[in-house]
Amino acid sequence: MEMTGTFPELLDYERFARQIPSAPGSKGRSLRRRIVQSLEHQMYLIQALEPGVHEGQDPEFLHQFRVNLRRSRAIAEALQRALGAQSLRKGIKGLKRQARETSHLRDLDVFLETLAVWREDSRMRATITASGTESIIRASQRAEHQRLRKILEGARYHKGIDRWRSLVRDGAIEDAARRLKRKHITKALEEQIVVHDRLLGALTEESPDDDIHRVRKSLKRIRYLIELDPEHLAGGIRKLKSRQKRLGQFQDRHVQVTLLEDIVAPELEARQLSALDDLIAEVRSEKLAARESVLALKPLG
Repeated sequence: MEMTGTFPELLDYERFARQIPSAPGSKGRSLRRRIVQSLEHQMYLIQALEPGVHEGQDPEFLHQFRVNLRRSRAIAEALQRALGAQSLRKGIKGLKRQARETSHLRDLDVFLETLAVWREDSRMRATITASGTESIIRASQRAEHQRLRKILEGARYHKGIDRWRSLVRDGAIEDAARRLKRKHITKALEEQIVVHDRLLGALTEESPDDDIHRVRKSLKRIRYLIELDPEHLAGGIRKLKSRQKRLGQFQDRHVQVTLLEDIVAPELEARQLSALDDLIAEVRSEKLAARESVLALKPLG
């Protein structure tokens, strides 16, 4: 790709990250100010990261873009759930749509990173090469990035971002945050832990993948509720990290099997299918190990 006229910090996330302000500290601030300032900082990052996502040279821009969309949505959903703040509904819907529109490209980015790790093993490298997987996934990644660029340039995306910016800056978020008390967070957290434990307890070796995905989403909601008041609940986040890692590993392998079957397989010649079958078997084996690790988890409550 021609680099002329492109700012270097849009091509390298580490260089970009050195130039942006740190998140505001939480010590000594009221719950209301902490929530508002966190959302203001995340709004700033979403806008600052967008040109790097548009360039598409470093996948970390997209990853961080999605992280800040997700965190903002989680805080808004927590406020809505705890207080019934319906004024946030349309803003939440826009954040959800923007995260959904970027999810497929992120899946492709993660798979390419995974393939790079697998290539360090000579046996896996031979299988990947023989199947032609990497070149097909890379081509799909380029096409998906072009699709995302058009979305970022479109009126619908900008309307959604403008709506969310207005909620953050024009008082609706602050009004909700002013009414929020720690007892609201505690109650919502207790209810979400019950949901998580119920979903986890219902899992069996025969459960469909979507059931495990629901456990993963319920755990994310718990973490985001904790992050509303990290000064008092930070110990809870430490307990969740290992659990999130197990569920994330399962989800990655689930997605990768789907990518191999739906994107790679239709592009292959007959002579490549045996190597692809070997690769799918390897990913399925890792997925099974991840499933067993999830099934071994204990309830949170």
